Amino acid sequence: MRDRLFILIGSEFPVQVEWLRSSDNAEQHWTMSRSSLADVAKEIAGCQLIVLVPGTEVSLVEAVVPSKQRQHIVSAVPYVLEDQLASDIETLHFALGPRSNNGVVPVVVVAKSRMYEWLEQLRAVSIEPDIMLPDMLALPLLVEEWTVLLDKDNAWVRQGLYSGVVVDSSEIQQWLTLAIDEQGEHHPKIIRCIGRRELEACDIQLSAVDVHIDTEISDDAPLQIFAKNFTDTESINLIQGEYSPREQLGRFFRPWRYTAILFIVVVVFGFGSLVQNYFSLSATSARLASEINQVYLETFPDARKVVDASAQMKQKLIELGAGDVAQGNDFLQLLANVGETVQAVPSVDFRHVSYQGGKLNLSLRIKDLQMLEQLKLALIKNSALEVDIQSAASRDNYVDARLQIGKP
Repeated sequence: MRDRLFILIGSEFPVQVEWLRSSDNAEQHWTMSRSSLADVAKEIAGCQLIVLVPGTEVSLVEAVVPSKQRQHIVSAVPYVLEDQLASDIETLHFALGPRSNNGVVPVVVVAKSRMYEWLEQLRAVSIEPDIMLPDMLALPLLVEEWTVLLDKDNAWVRQGLYSGVVVDSSEIQQWLTLAIDEQGEHHPKIIRCIGRRELEACDIQLSAVDVHIDTEISDDAPLQIFAKNFTDTESINLIQGEYSPREQLGRFFRPWRYTAILFIVVVVFGFGSLVQNYFSLSATSARLASEINQVYLETFPDARKVVDASAQMKQKLIELGAGDVAQGNDFLQLLANVGETVQAVPSVDFRHVSYQGGKLNLSLRIKDLQMLEQLKLALIKNSALEVDIQSAASRDNYVDARLQIGKP
């Protein structure tokens, strides 16, 4: 388990804070100090960061919400508590604990301005809390007992799992008397009072004779007591709602969501178009390769195997004395130009191809005379070739034609 680093926000925040680093290894180690936030930031590597906020700045209340759905509870709680709060609910942050079976939801209420101030100062030195909670919810908790921690100025009281308060230490006896009276027969049987040896502040006298004061003298500072007794399952984390990392990230990206959606749509369609073009070009390439192989086999009927039609064609031309390689290249270039144009014209069937004197002689079968004329015009326009229709004979459903094609 990683180390925990506790930061206690006090009256001198953010200039000075008390902080404590604890290790849960076999030999439990504690390091406590008082310094600036910038110095604390140097110690946070690898730690779970727990920030204790002043209990005087928060209110611990309860709301009864019938719904069991978390989103409905979050939406309903501010309006359920509106009459109990002095401030406008729009200015308040509501941190919720777990809902009980009878619909009771524990809530920590704090001003949004205070949350903003605390987090802004912490984040200014790259401290991002994992947990923020009221300090009194880190006091020890026992069944049917209240815990009171007395210091020179403050008295922290924890009355239950999610209830407590912080009062002036000089008023603790009066406050306890009133609180016990309000509880009636449900008041605690024991009040555990933890105080510093030198304060002698645990001398509390209560009129309720059936309430026992259990005094515990401690030399530990309040932060040490908080750190030793903190349990994350028995507290309410203020880092929720609009202050949670997920919500912060969502608020950053929300203005850009439509742009992001449009970008994704463009990318998807662009990628789809590229894929479509790839397969289309692959099919065209394969068809042209097949046609070149067919032309080669028709030109050289004695060829048994086609491995590389272009290379084999060059070799055959040299063997037949058709010219040097450059002339062979002229033939192939002419053949390629013709092939690119012919593939756009439907219903063309090559019958014979020959090359002589820089001219390509084609015997082909085509649908009709009109289609033959279109092929001629396309070869002249697209490939800048000279085309001469040497013969054209109409049959029942096709035309046999001979063309001579060359460069101007």
